[in-house]
Amino acid sequence: MHETSYLEVFKPEELVYLTADSENEIADFEKDKVYIIGGIVDWNRYKNLCLEKAIGDKIGHAKLPLGDVLKRECYSTVLTVNHVIDIILA
Repeated sequence: MHETSYLEVFKPEELVYLTADSENEIADFEKDKVYIIGGIVDWNRYKNLCLEKAIGDKIGHAKLPLGDVLKRECYSTVLTVNHVIDIILA
């Protein structure tokens, strides 16, 4: 844990912000990247908030390949932090 911003701890090219609003879908996690899982209690009111944060900070962004991971026909692309962790571990 750090008390300073992730921008002060890591190089921008090392960072990838995971957000359902990104057009970039990741296939694999890269060992030399640091993935940021955003945690916002927004009740889906703030569309693109995490994506705009990543763009504003000039860091990479991507979304999880939910169609490959989740086998249900109906699911939300907006997930809780614990669901993201479960998918990453799977």
